[in-house]
Amino acid sequence: MAISVLKFSDAQAGQSFSRWVDEFVYAVGAFFDFDTVSLPKPDVLVLSLICLPPHLNSMRTGTSFRRAAGEFWSSAVVDHDPFVTADVGQRIAAIRDGMSKAIQQIPTSRLPEALKVRCLAAIDAAAVHLSREPGHHPR
Repeated sequence: MAISVLKFSDAQAGQSFSRWVDEFVYAVGAFFDFDTVSLPKPDVLVLSLICLPPHLNSMRTGTSFRRAAGEFWSSAVVDHDPFVTADVGQRIAAIRDGMSKAIQQIPTSRLPEALKVRCLAAIDAAAVHLSREPGHHPR
């Protein structure tokens, strides 16, 4: 897999966050294929999405390279309070914003600008798609 997505959350967001992110990534797949995208370096890009309450969140937004694993990580915080609301639009927007932050901070040496633009457009399209398709919302 060229681009992988990992999720970290607390007990309040927990499984719901995991299911929503999975559905969001699936929706992105209709517009941008994370599995087969051709990257300039052989390392896997890992998008690490973190959804923790602000008082528990000591994790930083940023990037790191894990040479031994062959992974380049881009970590971004998903705004916890909007995600845990009952409002579906806010949940989708929180995931969209977090995923967009994770993509935007990847250097162009790892994700060329043209691919970055395509991926960000796919993230926006996935958010619109999920907003219009309540049948695809996780339970």
